[in-house]
Amino acid sequence: MTVRPNVLLTSASRKVSLVRAFQRALWVTGGGKVIAVDTSPLSAALYVADDHELVLPSSDPGAIDQLVAICKKNDVGLVVPTRDEELAWLSEHDDALRSVGATPLASSAQAIRTCQDKRAFLEFCKLHGFAVAACYEGPPHAPLPQPLFLRPRFGKGSVGATRVTSSEQLAELLRASPDAIVQHVVTAPEFTLDVCADFDGRVLTCVPRERLRVVAGESYVSRTLREPALLELGERLTRTLGLIGHVTIQCFWTGTEAFLIEVNPRFGGAANLGFEAGARTPELLLRSLRGERLSPSVGEFRDGLVMLRHTDDLFIPISMLAKHKVAPSPVLPPRAVLFDLDDTLFLEADFVWSGLRAAADCLARESGREREPLLARMVALLKERGRGRVFDNLVAELGLPVQASHRALWHYRTHPPRIALVPGGRETLLELRQRGFRTGVVTDGMASVQDRKIRALGLDHLVDTVVCTDDLGLGCSKPSTTPFLVALGELGVLAKDAAYVGNDASKDFLGPNQLGMLSLSIHHPGGHVAAPPSPDHVAQRELASLEALLDWVPVTGGVSHG
Repeated sequence: MTVRPNVLLTSASRKVSLVRAFQRALWVTGGGKVIAVDTSPLSAALYVADDHELVLPSSDPGAIDQLVAICKKNDVGLVVPTRDEELAWLSEHDDALRSVGATPLASSAQAIRTCQDKRAFLEFCKLHGFAVAACYEGPPHAPLPQPLFLRPRFGKGSVGATRVTSSEQLAELLRASPDAIVQHVVTAPEFTLDVCADFDGRVLTCVPRERLRVVAGESYVSRTLREPALLELGERLTRTLGLIGHVTIQCFWTGTEAFLIEVNPRFGGAANLGFEAGARTPELLLRSLRGERLSPSVGEFRDGLVMLRHTDDLFIPISMLAKHKVAPSPVLPPRAVLFDLDDTLFLEADFVWSGLRAAADCLARESGREREPLLARMVALLKERGRGRVFDNLVAELGLPVQASHRALWHYRTHPPRIALVPGGRETLLELRQRGFRTGVVTDGMASVQDRKIRALGLDHLVDTVVCTDDLGLGCSKPSTTPFLVALGELGVLAKDAAYVGNDASKDFLGPNQLGMLSLSIHHPGGHVAAPPSPDHVAQRELASLEALLDWVPVTGGVSHG
């Protein structure tokens, strides 16, 4: 069978490891190039690939014709989607791609819809005898039988996934997302099953891996585990769904029973662990595409291999970005507004107060004293000496062991925050979405703490992406441009078409200014105020309120720099 030699990866973004995996697979199977495409020139994987192009977003009417032309020009034999939104799109345009010799690595449109609609997936599992966490069908105001977990019916990663601990919280979440899935919490380790099926649907490999540390829905620390029950589950589910290619299955494993969570019929962010463990699915897929009849090797991989993912840096001259242009689209590309979090979308003082109450509850139990006097003393120490050693000082005054301070700090950082968006915040975010804007949050701070704030504020339902600089590594906190580039890359938006709203002139605006974004400052009563260390740190405009932001952006989606 004659197959065009090259591979094209869509939405390349930061998927450098996947580009390199296909480069290796091509090298060992006879040669070829990896062509990476993305809507943004700020995508690191573009510059690791053998060749790259900028493309229109898949929502654009001209996108499929452009992709077909790129495949024809570059002798592409395999098109590998890496983003959920592209799976059904490529499946629906299978004939157009195959007409130029390019095969999309996409399952049938029906199988993809079943995987992406969580309610349909649950019904499929029940119909075919696969175990899932029990769904909660009670009225939202009824007493909760136990903690529940709510997930949007449609969505990806951890966006919108929320642990529910009260009927009031459940009612509020269901008002915002009435078709969400509510299930009983399963207390068990979470696993991913990386499965590979050839183009006839024959399962070739399965590698279970435990997700030991998860950041923003992606696994950063994982280990492989050869567990026969999980191997059988991965093979049977992939076959029953009728999926092809690399399949990412997520489940809870109690040690005796697996409860399915979801299936993503594409390469996952941590698939590299399976490749290194011996299940090199890019190579298998290329051999399968070329007509080789491969023998299944389910369970043949290195057991107990641990992956520690980390960020890396890629340095390129600015001229490489400037020379790559994407053809103009008949449809306006998406525009974006990014926000700081603390003292921009909510008052940090509210979080501090909420955390101090949680710490006071902890120390009240430790010391046998009343909470309110302890809380009052914490507030006094905060005003007198600042936030740094409040718990240490109070524990010393109470004569408690130093470990009590550590426990108080733990409660402060891990408590469910009692905080709310600033007035007009929710309405502004919803209006931006209505006007066609992409939105996101770029925030400093400990990732686990910031994530709790995001969930408590409901921002996981209201914005398209959240970038916490703590997840990106050393040197990436504001005023670095890195987190802004990451957020823009996630949204597929150029800096010139985006704005950033913040409050802290010491760090919020330098990065956006350097990138050519519109920077907007806002100061809420009771919020933190910092002086700019240089003119480059000053915001270009000031907002009297979040609602005033809407005066700077048109109804059709596009940021005004005027």
